[in-house]
Amino acid sequence: MLRYDDDAATIQALLSGQVDAIGGNIFYINKLEQSSPDNYENKIELTSLYIGACTRLGEKEINASVNAFLDTVKANGKLADLYRKWMLQDLPTFPDSVPDVPFTVE
Repeated sequence: MLRYDDDAATIQALLSGQVDAIGGNIFYINKLEQSSPDNYENKIELTSLYIGACTRLGEKEINASVNAFLDTVKANGKLADLYRKWMLQDLPTFPDSVPDVPFTVE
Protein backbone atom coordinates (compact mmCIF):
# COMPACT_ATOMS: atom_id res chain seq x y z
CA MET A 1 0.00 0.00 0.00
CA LEU A 2 1.29 3.43 -0.96
CA ARG A 3 0.31 6.82 0.35
CA TYR A 4 0.70 9.96 -1.74
CA ASP A 5 1.06 13.53 -0.52
CA ASP A 6 -2.07 14.87 -2.21
CA ASP A 7 -5.01 14.10 -4.49
CA ALA A 8 -3.16 15.12 -7.65
CA ALA A 9 -0.28 12.73 -6.97
CA THR A 10 -2.69 9.90 -6.19
CA ILE A 11 -4.65 10.41 -9.40
CA GLN A 12 -1.46 10.78 -11.44
CA ALA A 13 -0.14 7.48 -10.04
CA LEU A 14 -3.23 5.71 -11.38
CA LEU A 15 -3.17 7.47 -14.74
CA SER A 16 0.52 6.73 -15.26
CA GLY A 17 0.17 3.06 -14.31
CA GLN A 18 2.23 3.26 -11.11
CA VAL A 19 -0.70 1.68 -9.25
CA ASP A 20 -3.66 -0.46 -10.33
CA ALA A 21 -6.24 1.06 -8.00
CA ILE A 22 -6.70 3.98 -5.63
CA GLY A 23 -8.92 4.85 -2.72
CA GLY A 24 -10.12 8.38 -2.24
CA ASN A 25 -12.98 10.81 -2.00
CA ILE A 26 -15.99 11.31 -4.26
CA PHE A 27 -14.16 13.84 -6.42
CA TYR A 28 -11.52 11.45 -7.76
CA ILE A 29 -13.81 9.85 -10.33
CA ASN A 30 -14.69 13.27 -11.77
CA LYS A 31 -11.02 14.13 -12.24
CA LEU A 32 -10.33 10.72 -13.77
CA GLU A 33 -13.23 11.11 -16.19
CA GLN A 34 -11.86 14.50 -17.29
CA SER A 35 -8.37 13.06 -17.85
CA SER A 36 -9.28 9.65 -19.24
CA PRO A 37 -12.99 9.26 -20.09
CA ASP A 38 -14.63 5.84 -19.71
CA ASN A 39 -11.51 4.10 -18.38
CA TYR A 40 -12.21 4.09 -14.63
CA GLU A 41 -15.15 3.42 -12.36
CA ASN A 42 -16.01 3.33 -8.67
CA LYS A 43 -16.01 -0.28 -7.52
CA ILE A 44 -17.08 0.02 -3.89
CA GLU A 45 -18.13 2.72 -1.47
CA LEU A 46 -16.32 2.16 1.80
CA THR A 47 -18.08 4.76 3.91
CA SER A 48 -20.01 7.99 3.86
CA LEU A 49 -18.67 11.10 5.51
CA TYR A 50 -21.26 13.61 6.64
CA ILE A 51 -20.12 17.19 7.04
CA GLY A 52 -22.28 19.63 8.91
CA ALA A 53 -22.53 22.84 10.83
CA CYS A 54 -22.48 22.96 14.57
CA THR A 55 -23.33 25.48 17.24
CA ARG A 56 -22.25 25.89 20.82
CA LEU A 57 -24.10 23.76 23.30
CA GLY A 58 -27.25 25.41 24.50
CA GLU A 59 -27.50 28.07 21.76
CA LYS A 60 -31.09 27.31 20.84
CA GLU A 61 -31.75 30.46 18.79
CA ILE A 62 -28.85 30.08 16.36
CA ASN A 63 -29.48 26.32 16.15
CA ALA A 64 -33.13 26.96 15.30
CA SER A 65 -32.13 29.51 12.63
CA VAL A 66 -29.64 27.15 11.01
CA ASN A 67 -32.12 24.27 11.07
CA ALA A 68 -34.89 26.46 9.63
CA PHE A 69 -32.60 27.56 6.80
CA LEU A 70 -31.60 23.96 6.06
CA ASP A 71 -35.22 22.81 6.16
CA THR A 72 -36.16 25.55 3.68
CA VAL A 73 -33.38 24.88 1.14
CA LYS A 74 -34.00 21.14 1.34
CA ALA A 75 -37.75 21.58 0.81
CA ASN A 76 -37.49 24.05 -2.09
CA GLY A 77 -34.81 22.03 -3.92
CA LYS A 78 -32.06 24.68 -3.74
CA LEU A 79 -29.78 22.46 -1.66
CA ALA A 80 -30.09 19.65 -4.21
CA ASP A 81 -29.40 22.09 -7.06
CA LEU A 82 -26.30 23.51 -5.38
CA TYR A 83 -25.05 20.08 -4.42
CA ARG A 84 -25.43 18.83 -8.00
CA LYS A 85 -23.66 21.94 -9.35
CA TRP A 86 -20.63 21.68 -7.08
CA MET A 87 -20.40 17.96 -6.26
CA LEU A 88 -21.47 16.73 -9.72
CA GLN A 89 -23.81 14.16 -8.24
CA ASP A 90 -27.20 13.91 -6.61
CA LEU A 91 -27.72 14.99 -3.03
CA PRO A 92 -27.43 11.90 -0.83
CA THR A 93 -30.10 10.85 1.61
CA PHE A 94 -29.21 12.24 5.00
CA PRO A 95 -29.57 9.99 8.04
CA ASP A 96 -32.19 10.80 10.65
CA SER A 97 -29.52 10.40 13.31
CA VAL A 98 -25.80 9.80 13.74
CA PRO A 99 -24.56 7.90 16.82
CA ASP A 100 -23.39 10.25 19.57
CA VAL A 101 -24.23 13.39 17.56
CA PRO A 102 -27.24 15.36 18.78
CA PHE A 103 -29.27 17.13 16.08
CA THR A 104 -31.18 19.31 18.51
CA VAL A 105 -30.43 21.59 21.44
CA GLU A 106 -31.74 20.45 24.80
